[in-house]
Amino acid sequence: MSTLNITIPGGTTKRLPTAGKYCDRDIVVTAEGGAEDLDAVLTEQGELIAELKEVLSNKAAGGGESENLLDTYLSGKLTSLDTNLTTLTDYACYTAKSITSVNLPEATKIGTSCFRGCTNLASFNAPKVTSLGTYVFYGCSKLTYINFQNISQVPSTCFYQCTSLAKADFGANCKTLAGSSLAYCSKLTHLILRYTAGVVSIATNAFSGAAFDGYVYVPKTLDDGSDGIEAYKNYTNWSDLSVTFRAIEDYPEITGG
Repeated sequence: MSTLNITIPGGTTKRLPTAGKYCDRDIVVTAEGGAEDLDAVLTEQGELIAELKEVLSNKAAGGGESENLLDTYLSGKLTSLDTNLTTLTDYACYTAKSITSVNLPEATKIGTSCFRGCTNLASFNAPKVTSLGTYVFYGCSKLTYINFQNISQVPSTCFYQCTSLAKADFGANCKTLAGSSLAYCSKLTHLILRYTAGVVSIATNAFSGAAFDGYVYVPKTLDDGSDGIEAYKNYTNWSDLSVTFRAIEDYPEITGG
């Protein structure tokens, strides 16, 4: 089993095996002050919360493990998420407003609305992700930078209303920006597209709600030998945008080369 580490300042850690609707994995909970703070940490779950309190109250003796389902819907004092899980389910951290940082070094899939409404999420790392659902970062208004090098598309509404997002970097496999994928990203200035097999297709409303007039960094030369910047300037929907195209290779201080 993999382990989900839920970190809350202070306190002691306890492992709780779970299975069922949301996950089949160990969940490690650290609750400040122990059992008395759990109501502020997890959504009300009735008898499950009572069992969880009992588990934590026995933490010093190392006894007691709950085998019941623990809902991954989180709130209250959750501040960071650091886990080696390969998949995060739909709505896993939906509206967990206190979360500020996420580190997912092994994750390959993030489900629909997973971090939707995490309005204080400012730091995000998931280098191996190949699949993102819709609405994943909807309303993450403090997120300033995102980097996904292995996804094949940016789904609809994925970064909707990420109003502080200034830089987005998508790797050589990403060939589509879907409808409203970057809608209302009013501070977006640097968009890096590393796809070389052609021009990244873009929906007419990919940037709806906020006029994008920043810089789009594309390969200087595409795989067929054509000029990358000229190809984008003449491609459907890109040609209608008031953006400045730049070659990735010419701005290593921004693109990393």
